[in-house]
Amino acid sequence: MRNFKSYNYSSIQNSPYKLHTTVSEREGEILNLLAEGQTVKEIASELYLSPHTIESHKKNLIRKFDAKNTVHLVVKFITNYKESRPALAMSV
Repeated sequence: MRNFKSYNYSSIQNSPYKLHTTVSEREGEILNLLAEGQTVKEIASELYLSPHTIESHKKNLIRKFDAKNTVHLVVKFITNYKESRPALAMSV
């Protein structure tokens, strides 16, 4: 299991690309894993959650980022928010 460096996802709120709501710590973990190219099943296994739970978080993230699909979500996250914060949380 990965140990994620803590990251204050509220800086996404301070980005010029405002979100309607905040991103939870769990959503941030899932977003990082999606950006690393992991599948829903892989994320579920790694976080000891059901694939349905991961799908629910992913759908919420897509809505919050106003993305069309998972690829669009990751692209928007990397292009719009990566510059306003440190690199994606990497495993320690």
